[in-house]
Amino acid sequence: MDIMKRLYNICDPLKRPPEGTYVDLCSARGGTSVVSLLERRIRKSDLDSKTYTRLLFSGHLGSGKSTELLRLCEQIKNSPTDLLFPIYMDASKYINYQDVEITEILLALVSSVAETLKQEEDINLEPPYLKKLFGDLKDIALSDVELEKAEFSIDKFAKFIFKLKQADNSTRKEVRSRLKPKLSTFLDEINLILSQARVELMKRGYRDLVLIIDNLEKITDDVDPETGRGTYYRIFNVGGQQLCSIEANAVFTVPLPLIYSSERSLIVQKFGEEPIVLPMVKVEDKKGGPCEDGLELMREVLRKRFEVSEISESDVFDSQDIFTNLCHKSGGHVRNLLIYFRSASDYIDELPFTKEAVQRGIQQHINTYSRSIQENNWKLLAELQLNQDKDIPNDDDHKDMLGDLSILQYMNGGEPWYSVNPVVRELEKFKRAVDKLRNNHGRIIDTDTN
Repeated sequence: MDIMKRLYNICDPLKRPPEGTYVDLCSARGGTSVVSLLERRIRKSDLDSKTYTRLLFSGHLGSGKSTELLRLCEQIKNSPTDLLFPIYMDASKYINYQDVEITEILLALVSSVAETLKQEEDINLEPPYLKKLFGDLKDIALSDVELEKAEFSIDKFAKFIFKLKQADNSTRKEVRSRLKPKLSTFLDEINLILSQARVELMKRGYRDLVLIIDNLEKITDDVDPETGRGTYYRIFNVGGQQLCSIEANAVFTVPLPLIYSSERSLIVQKFGEEPIVLPMVKVEDKKGGPCEDGLELMREVLRKRFEVSEISESDVFDSQDIFTNLCHKSGGHVRNLLIYFRSASDYIDELPFTKEAVQRGIQQHINTYSRSIQENNWKLLAELQLNQDKDIPNDDDHKDMLGDLSILQYMNGGEPWYSVNPVVRELEKFKRAVDKLRNNHGRIIDTDTN
C-alpha cells in the first residue's frame, strides 16, 4: 500500500510537476518549443525605448501551460548571458474566477511583484502609495480584530488581497467602486513600483524583469446584466488597455474559447500579438492512426514520476499495451493522463495495474462526458469525426466543446487540426450519431446517382 500511496500522490494533477519530472513534449505538439518561442519574443524587447512585449498564451485547461510557464521562469532566470528576473503570479491565489474585474487583477499583480521580490531577492518595496491604498481599502474586507493590527506591510497587503478573493460579491464591488476613479493613478504607481524594482534588480545583475500572469484562462465568462458584456470582453478587451499600460514584458494566459470567438481580432489589435496556443500531444494522426512519438512522450510523463518514486515501470502495468491504452485515451492531455491513472488506482490495492482497473478508471470519466455534452452537439461531433480535413467552424457550439474538452486541438507544424476526445468516442450516443450521419450520407449519394 505504501507504493500505491507514493504513486497516487506523485501523480496529483493539480500540483506542480515534482523536480526532475519535466518532459519536453514539443516534438509532438507541432515541433515548436513554446518555452523557446516565448523566451525569444521576450528577449527581443528594447528596455531603453520601452518597447515592451505582451504575449498571450492559451490552450486547453490542464494541457500543461503552467508547467511550460514555470519552465520559462527557470530558463530566463538561469541564462548564462542575459539574466531576466521572472515574477510568476498564480492568479488562482488572488482572484475569484466567478467574480473578477480588472481592478482585482491589478491589485493582485502589484501584490505578487512585491511579495516575490521580498521572498526571492530580499528587496523590500513598500512605496507610500501602497500604504495609502491599503489604508483606503482595508476596512472593506478585514475584520474588526484584523483592523486593529492592520499597520501596512507587504505581507498585510497580500493578506488583504487574499481576503478579498474569499469575500462576498458586494465587498469586491465596493473595492471596485473606490478604485475605479483612481485607476489611471494606480497604473502610474504600478509602473513606478516596477521602475524601482528594475533599479534594485540591476544591482543584482539582472537586465530586466518579466511578468508571467498564469491561470487567468480559468476565469468564467459571465454576462454583466447592466452592460450585456461578458467577463472575457471586460477583462481582455476593455481591461486590455490597462494590461498594456503596464510597463514591463509580460505573458498573460487567456481562455481558449476567447481565441476562437469574434473578439479575437479585437484582442490581437489591443495587445499587438497573435495568441500562442499550446496544443495537445499528438497520440494519433489526422487519420486516427497511432502517433508513436506522442504516445512515447506521454508514457515518459508517467515514467518520470515512477522513477522519482523509485518504482520500476515494469512493476506498474500488467503489460505495455495497458500503459499505451491509458496514454491514448488521455488524448494527449497531460492532466487527464494523471487523472485517469489515479482513477485506475482506485480499483487495485497492489501493483500491477490490470486492464480491468484501467478500463474502470477511465469509464468514470466517459460517463461524465455522457451527461455533460449538449444534445445538439452529438451531430457536430460526428461531423468532425467523419471530416477528413479535421477542421471546425468558428461558432459558439464548437467554442464551447473546445472549452469542455469534447474536442481537442492538435498541431502539425503551424497548422492546427481537431479531433473528438478519445473518451467521447467510446460513448454509445456518439457512435449512434456517427452511424446515423454515415447512413444519411449514403442515402444522399444514392439519390444523386439515380
